[in-house]
Amino acid sequence: QITNMAKLFRDELTLDNIARPQLVSMCTYMGLQPYGADAFLRYQLRTRLRTLKEDDRRILWEGLDSLNRQELQEAWPGG
Repeated sequence: QITNMAKLFRDELTLDNIARPQLVSMCTYMGLQPYGADAFLRYQLRTRLRTLKEDDRRILWEGLDSLNRQELQEAWPGG
């Protein structure tokens, strides 16, 4: 299931062509409230994806050793 979701997240333009049931599933998977118009769900997903990418870049640049225990738990999926 995660692999299938990951494929959908590869290209943000793909979000424009996804049907509502898939948008709702993706929002739920990402911990977002799946309420509102389709455009709002796409906006939420894009915003979350950008935030995750920025976090990943920051962690890559600074290294895992720069994170304290709480930051590691927050960065870890399901943490």
